[in-house]
Amino acid sequence: MACRTFSTAEVATLFGISADSVRKMEQDGILRRLKVPGIRYSRSEVYAVLREGAETCTVASVRRLEEKIRMKDAEIERLRSALRTIEEEARRQGGGIA
Repeated sequence: MACRTFSTAEVATLFGISADSVRKMEQDGILRRLKVPGIRYSRSEVYAVLREGAETCTVASVRRLEEKIRMKDAEIERLRSALRTIEEEARRQGGGIA
């Protein structure tokens, strides 16, 4: 008999997304975790989500959102670096940042 469930990794592979995105889909109520040992998702429910093609869970929309997150993370890191530079310069000039 074929397995009737998917693991997080299997769902991620099927959708072409990361495991974190699968967990986000669960948090958002798009997928429900089964009440069995381990983290498993119903095969029929996963296929239903794929068939629906809802904008909130299409592979393309998830990838766009993941790219936006990567861009925001990069921007945050650039800003942190700029703040460190400003703080270092202020210390060299004998000031400081309160």
